[in-house]
Amino acid sequence: MSKSRDAFAPRRDAVEYFDFVQRVARRTGLDFDSAEGVAVATLRTLADRLSPQEARQLLAQLPGELRGSVPVTRGVNPLDPQAFVCQVAETEHADRETAREHVQAVFTVVRETVSESEMAEVFEALGQEWTDLLGWRAKPHLG
Repeated sequence: MSKSRDAFAPRRDAVEYFDFVQRVARRTGLDFDSAEGVAVATLRTLADRLSPQEARQLLAQLPGELRGSVPVTRGVNPLDPQAFVCQVAETEHADRETAREHVQAVFTVVRETVSESEMAEVFEALGQEWTDLLGWRAKPHLG
């Protein structure tokens, strides 16, 4: 029985990936390819900002195709929210305000996708000053 379920795993993951990118596209008004680039740029920058362990834990809850596009190789790169947006803006060749909107959209879709406890851990790693950038009124709760 597990063999038949495993046979569908790549297809299910592709659907989840498509759905993730489509949700980013809807939130940003971008086409699929551009939304995919925004998602990958944001997640790569985020993975650099988190500890390798925390980045792996977050990516484990995202579609496999995204995991494959986001290497986890470094230690923590302590970017504040503005520097984070600037780095994403540079990667996607956008102005800062556009990049900020894109980052918010990707984080919203990530928050909709992963567990509440994982989002709480990410928030703890980022810090309270990220609430404005992320558009969160309150920090996610652990547990």
